[in-house]
Amino acid sequence: MNNNEVKDWKKMVYYPKLGEILLQHKKITIEQFDIGMQNHISGNSPLGEVLVSLGFITPDELVQVLKLQDNIDEVLSKSIEELESSVE
Repeated sequence: MNNNEVKDWKKMVYYPKLGEILLQHKKITIEQFDIGMQNHISGNSPLGEVLVSLGFITPDELVQVLKLQDNIDEVLSKSIEELESSVE
Protein backbone atom coordinates (compact mmCIF):
# COMPACT_ATOMS: atom_id res chain seq x y z
CA MET A 1 0.00 0.00 0.00
CA ASN A 2 1.39 3.39 -0.92
CA ASN A 3 0.87 6.78 0.67
CA ASN A 4 -1.80 7.83 -1.86
CA GLU A 5 -3.82 4.72 -1.06
CA VAL A 6 -3.63 5.58 2.66
CA LYS A 7 -4.94 9.10 1.93
CA ASP A 8 -7.82 7.60 -0.08
CA TRP A 9 -8.60 5.21 2.78
CA LYS A 10 -8.63 8.10 5.28
CA LYS A 11 -11.29 9.83 3.20
CA MET A 12 -13.50 6.74 3.47
CA VAL A 13 -13.23 6.41 7.26
CA TYR A 14 -16.54 7.31 8.79
CA TYR A 15 -16.82 8.68 12.30
CA PRO A 16 -20.34 8.03 13.63
CA LYS A 17 -22.30 10.99 14.91
CA LEU A 18 -24.17 11.14 18.20
CA GLY A 19 -27.64 10.86 16.68
CA GLU A 20 -26.64 7.85 14.59
CA ILE A 21 -25.28 6.03 17.62
CA LEU A 22 -28.43 6.77 19.61
CA LEU A 23 -30.57 5.47 16.76
CA GLN A 24 -28.47 2.34 16.29
CA HIS A 25 -28.67 1.55 19.99
CA LYS A 26 -32.43 2.26 19.99
CA LYS A 27 -32.12 4.99 22.60
CA ILE A 28 -34.26 7.32 20.47
CA THR A 29 -36.72 6.98 17.60
CA ILE A 30 -36.48 8.60 14.19
CA GLU A 31 -39.25 11.00 15.23
CA GLN A 32 -37.35 11.98 18.38
CA PHE A 33 -34.19 12.43 16.33
CA ASP A 34 -36.03 14.73 13.90
CA ILE A 35 -37.49 16.81 16.74
CA GLY A 36 -34.10 16.97 18.43
CA MET A 37 -32.37 18.06 15.22
CA GLN A 38 -34.93 20.79 14.61
CA ASN A 39 -34.37 22.12 18.13
CA HIS A 40 -30.61 21.70 17.79
CA ILE A 41 -30.51 23.73 14.60
CA SER A 42 -32.95 26.44 15.65
CA GLY A 43 -31.59 26.83 19.17
CA ASN A 44 -27.92 26.31 18.31
CA SER A 45 -27.55 23.95 21.29
CA PRO A 46 -25.66 20.64 21.21
CA LEU A 47 -27.88 17.76 20.11
CA GLY A 48 -27.18 15.75 23.25
CA GLU A 49 -28.29 18.59 25.50
CA VAL A 50 -31.44 19.07 23.42
CA LEU A 51 -32.35 15.40 23.62
CA VAL A 52 -31.87 15.41 27.39
CA SER A 53 -33.91 18.61 27.82
CA LEU A 54 -36.74 17.07 25.77
CA GLY A 55 -36.67 13.98 28.00
CA PHE A 56 -35.79 11.63 25.13
CA ILE A 57 -32.64 10.39 26.88
CA THR A 58 -31.25 10.71 30.38
CA PRO A 59 -28.03 12.51 31.25
CA ASP A 60 -26.49 9.10 32.05
CA GLU A 61 -27.43 7.76 28.61
CA LEU A 62 -25.86 10.82 27.01
CA VAL A 63 -22.61 10.28 28.92
CA GLN A 64 -22.55 6.59 27.94
CA VAL A 65 -23.08 7.36 24.26
CA LEU A 66 -20.48 10.15 24.27
CA LYS A 67 -17.95 7.73 25.81
CA LEU A 68 -18.79 5.17 23.14
CA GLN A 69 -18.40 7.79 20.42
CA ASP A 70 -15.04 8.82 21.87
CA ASN A 71 -13.86 5.20 21.97
CA ILE A 72 -14.87 4.68 18.35
CA ASP A 73 -13.03 7.85 17.31
CA GLU A 74 -9.93 6.72 19.23
CA VAL A 75 -9.92 3.27 17.64
CA LEU A 76 -10.34 4.70 14.14
CA SER A 77 -7.60 7.28 14.70
CA LYS A 78 -5.18 4.62 15.94
CA SER A 79 -5.96 2.44 12.94
CA ILE A 80 -5.23 5.33 10.58
CA GLU A 81 -1.96 6.11 12.41
CA GLU A 82 -0.87 2.46 12.16
CA LEU A 83 -1.72 2.38 8.48
CA GLU A 84 0.21 5.58 7.84
CA SER A 85 3.27 4.37 9.74
CA SER A 86 3.27 1.08 7.82
CA VAL A 87 3.59 3.02 4.55
CA GLU A 88 6.43 5.28 5.61
